Amino acid sequence: LSGRHGRVAAWSWRVRVTWSRVLESLDRRRGKIARALQQLIHWYFDRLMCVTLVQARAQELVADGFAVQVTNAPTAARALARNAVASTVLLQHFWQPLWERANDEPEPPVHPFSDLLMTRDEVFARPTDEVFETELARATALDDTHPSLRERLQRMGVPHPDLGASERSAAEALFGENTGMLIGEIDRAWLAEAAPTWRARHAEIAESRKLLSETEVEDVNALGDEQRHRRAESPAELGRADEALAVYTDLASRNSSDARAAFHLGRILVQRGDLTGLPLVSRAMEHEWRTVGSACATAYTALR
Repeated sequence: LSGRHGRVAAWSWRVRVTWSRVLESLDRRRGKIARALQQLIHWYFDRLMCVTLVQARAQELVADGFAVQVTNAPTAARALARNAVASTVLLQHFWQPLWERANDEPEPPVHPFSDLLMTRDEVFARPTDEVFETELARATALDDTHPSLRERLQRMGVPHPDLGASERSAAEALFGENTGMLIGEIDRAWLAEAAPTWRARHAEIAESRKLLSETEVEDVNALGDEQRHRRAESPAELGRADEALAVYTDLASRNSSDARAAFHLGRILVQRGDLTGLPLVSRAMEHEWRTVGSACATAYTALR
């Protein structure tokens, strides 16, 4: 009634986080009391999420309405659409290639955000129509904190805005000469957070290459099942999915109870958009309970 939407949103977010932590803590415990509490908290948490996420999505639409009021519908819709497209383009053409360098470089780059600012014209010069249409095709899911882009643009009355081109970044427009200093601070924060993950990834790739060289034989049939698994895991880590696919296909066909082979074969297939991998992921869960979490996440992503 008071219209203090920000206060309500913050309270709602705190409630979700609090109960999420309670649930996470309980799920790590064993015993009759813990199991009884888990059932109760899961029952409550599912209903809490349904209510608070509906509320969160409604508040995002209110925020969009304010954006239209302080600018205008075409401007607000264009900004929203450009942001959605830019996030995908940056992921595909900047961040993924940057992290792939961890395969060969033991240390992460020192100033990626500064590099992005210098090369943004090149990054965003790629055609974005297909990315935009993909983003528009996404529907709102029950566990989304925000409505879909399509729903938000329709509420603004501009279902298909013209993305246009941006002459300069918002950072430069807002911060002027301080932009470089601020981005330098972001670079340092990113480096401190990303360095351990980068080095761990580099070490994993080095180990995969070592294992691959150790199992490099002319006759794959001469290898035992464990060696074949190592033979498949290494190319998978190195991005050579076709090689891994062939080995996992053979392992899964030879032993229907091989959960590792079934899971990895199913995962590779659904990552390629082939939903015939879902029964394989399901088979893995039937034979090995430790795969349940990863298998469900894989299936959920594929079906979304």
